[in-house]
Amino acid sequence: MAMYAISLVPLLNRLLPLCKQVWFADDATGCDNFVSLRKWFDTLLEIGPLYGYYPKPSKCILLSKPDRFELAQSVFNGSGIDVQTEGTKDSGVEIITTGTRHLGAAVGTDDFKNGYVRKKVESWIQAVKTLSAIASTEPHAAYSSFTHCLQSQWNFLCRSMPGNALLFQPLEDAIRMIFIPALLRREVNDLERDLISLPARLGGMGICKPTDECLISHSNSLYVSAPLVRLVQRQEFGFEPSELSDQIKQLRGDVDKENDTRNKAKLEVILEHAPTELKIALKAVMEKGASSWVTAVPSMIMVPYFTREISLMLSTCATVWTSQPACMRLLYCIQRSTCSRLQARWSENYSAQ
Repeated sequence: MAMYAISLVPLLNRLLPLCKQVWFADDATGCDNFVSLRKWFDTLLEIGPLYGYYPKPSKCILLSKPDRFELAQSVFNGSGIDVQTEGTKDSGVEIITTGTRHLGAAVGTDDFKNGYVRKKVESWIQAVKTLSAIASTEPHAAYSSFTHCLQSQWNFLCRSMPGNALLFQPLEDAIRMIFIPALLRREVNDLERDLISLPARLGGMGICKPTDECLISHSNSLYVSAPLVRLVQRQEFGFEPSELSDQIKQLRGDVDKENDTRNKAKLEVILEHAPTELKIALKAVMEKGASSWVTAVPSMIMVPYFTREISLMLSTCATVWTSQPACMRLLYCIQRSTCSRLQARWSENYSAQ
């Protein structure tokens, strides 16, 4: 896909004078007045095949403001392009005035964007319920799938669209009331939920609260992508990729520092309200390497051996959070003995193959 995108650069250069545009691989987007958009679209249909790009009007959408709908219809009507309005896209461009999906996010009116988020949240809730059922027998696999895969889906949406915490509240309720109890074999209180949302290296489990993430992710994304946005707005092709990469790395470093500061401040608040036993437990689990078993991804060879040990570890963690300090020593012994047993079993399995 990267090489295909590079091969389209000559096509982009020929289209550049006609309309403001932005491309992501083979997904083309134009933004200008309707006359310029029509010229850009007609030229793309004409010369696109010369570069191996075959646009289909039936897959194209024109988003217009409601008061400019008639003008859009008159400009894009004719020349063999059939205009479909708020309906199916069988043979031509669809002109809509509410909104549309674009690269995994939504653009348009507030009502459309809110409705889009609600549908996504409903699908994620069903996925959380499915993982909760899996957690009863495969807790490590369910936990890894949640933190490494499912959670990233709504994190992407939070980065690409301004967040509304109320829209993500049903998802947070499903995580707290269904998934976490299935994983830890018991329910958690507010203090424990805040603790679980922290990274593993700070004593948590990295199960973030979507109601919190949606309020900060979008602003962080705007900050990191600012150099790219400036290039798109100026329609500039001449830039040094290495310099752009260095700028973005620096901006991402700033965001990481800010997130780390915020998480540490959150941990301090938790420690202020935590009982003495929990403070001792947190001090132990924040030791270097103590969280490696939490963030490890199960492999095909290790999966059969992880179920019992991880279930015991997670249930022990739940007991630790009930403020029984003796269980912290038990967890440490379980972790050491489990790693030894898993290593021995993996060696036996590998030698047998």
